[in-house]
Amino acid sequence: MSRAFAVSRPTSEDVFPDVSTHILATGAPVVDDALACFDCSIATTFDSGDHTIFAGNVEAVSTDHGGLPLVYFNGSYGTVRFSDQPT
Repeated sequence: MSRAFAVSRPTSEDVFPDVSTHILATGAPVVDDALACFDCSIATTFDSGDHTIFAGNVEAVSTDHGGLPLVYFNGSYGTVRFSDQPT
């Protein structure tokens, strides 16, 4: 799923019709069981070549301490383990 979000797509509904989501207070969709999410309102936008950069105000934060984060580094996926987590 992370690779699909890294490229331009029409909408999450078109790309992931079977992925369960719920709507946050700002109206933003979030994938159910996500380890973390930030619910933001758009403060401003900046055009940069063929991209638009969005700066937001964080309205709410949600975390689930039951899993390990997905990390993409040096061309591959991995996780981060903290010293107080079981292996």
